[in-house]
Amino acid sequence: MTTQNAIPPHLQDRTRSALDAAVRTETGFAWESSCGDGYDFINESAPGWTSISGWGLDGWNMGDWPLVVVQTRKLDSDVDAPWEMRTYVEGDLTTHSFKTRSDLIAALDQTALFYWRHLGHGPEAARSEPANQHPEWSGPFSWERLNTQRAIEGLCALWHGTAVVR
Repeated sequence: MTTQNAIPPHLQDRTRSALDAAVRTETGFAWESSCGDGYDFINESAPGWTSISGWGLDGWNMGDWPLVVVQTRKLDSDVDAPWEMRTYVEGDLTTHSFKTRSDLIAALDQTALFYWRHLGHGPEAARSEPANQHPEWSGPFSWERLNTQRAIEGLCALWHGTAVVR
């Protein structure tokens, strides 16, 4: 892999601000002599890397498996930039290292938004809204987060008398 200071061209227009927080960016190829696809990349990833399939409150697609796969990991805490994100795009691999988890999450938010807009995935409004993300579009997906939000929405509907009883 080669170290570069530039943001990969496929991410420049939407993710520059978030990815500027990266302490280090490396680009290269996922495999030197393999014919695999993104699913092979996921299966053959070194221990510690986690592939992100869903993002945001509703778990919208992150990337476009198997063509675009986004992964994260946390290195030992004594490393200068322990939070890493890497993006596999049809065999090309870009890795960004961050000092804080919040910088990593911001970069993941921006990466998700980029692919939602360019591939037509994710929240419909994300394709036309300004670059700022809504809280529902941001952050890791979890069932706990989704169920909590749905429960809050249900209570609000009951409070306002708009709940539908089935």
